[in-house]
Amino acid sequence: MMSTIIEKFIGLFRGISFNTYETNNTHVSKDALTASYKELNKMLMRAKRDLSKAKKSHKLGKISSDELFDWQYRVHEMEEEIRRLNDNIEEDIDI
Repeated sequence: MMSTIIEKFIGLFRGISFNTYETNNTHVSKDALTASYKELNKMLMRAKRDLSKAKKSHKLGKISSDELFDWQYRVHEMEEEIRRLNDNIEEDIDI
């Protein structure tokens, strides 16, 4: 998959030669994962506060249902990202 992305990129520059190296470095440090987890949790808390404000604004008729859905989806995306990160942390611990 990664090589096809690289090949597509290189194909955009036909007159230029590139030296590319592909590595399989998929290991991420535990500290990086922990820092990412903390930052995502902060972002999730902010998003939940913003969602609460959006719900109040929706009740008052200040924003549409579509805008409220956007706020709800933002919170959902953050929760999914945290779930994926937790899976990565668990895999890293198992190894």
